[in-house]
Amino acid sequence: MIIKIYIDFSYCRTKESESRKRKNIQNTTAVSFSISNVGPRELYDFHISNIESNYFKQECDVYEIVPIIYPNDKIKFNFFIYEMGNYDNDSDNSKYDLFGSSITFNCYFKDCYNNWYFQTLSIDLFHKLKKDIPIDKPALIVSIEKLNVISAPIEIKANDLPWKDNSKKICKCAH
Repeated sequence: MIIKIYIDFSYCRTKESESRKRKNIQNTTAVSFSISNVGPRELYDFHISNIESNYFKQECDVYEIVPIIYPNDKIKFNFFIYEMGNYDNDSDNSKYDLFGSSITFNCYFKDCYNNWYFQTLSIDLFHKLKKDIPIDKPALIVSIEKLNVISAPIEIKANDLPWKDNSKKICKCAH
């Protein structure tokens, strides 16, 4: 079974873009990839947190993904990347250059014995803005270079999970 998950990001390439409203366009840029449960048993209470990126900003600190992933099941992630207005008048002279950057995040899950783990993944991306694009059209081009597994699963105490900190904003992902 394939489960589809959608998470929104804002593309903040320039200092000025950080304070603007998102472009309201239907065909916004999307980055899609899959994560599979290759283990012999189910994974429970799958979450994503500790998302880090220089240019791609998300709304939440923790995302509740799915309650269970069976062996050999996949989760297809769609990271929708929304542009922050028009970049043409922004002061950064390199704004139209091709950039490489990454989105790094931790996947948290429980095994069938109620032990918690996290595993760090990273997506390397290329991204570029096109010049002189109307506000109602996409100017951002993003492509995936590769998906990296940074760490093997690492056991973590339940009290150390990121959502145990009451200051974290938690979102349930749409399926």
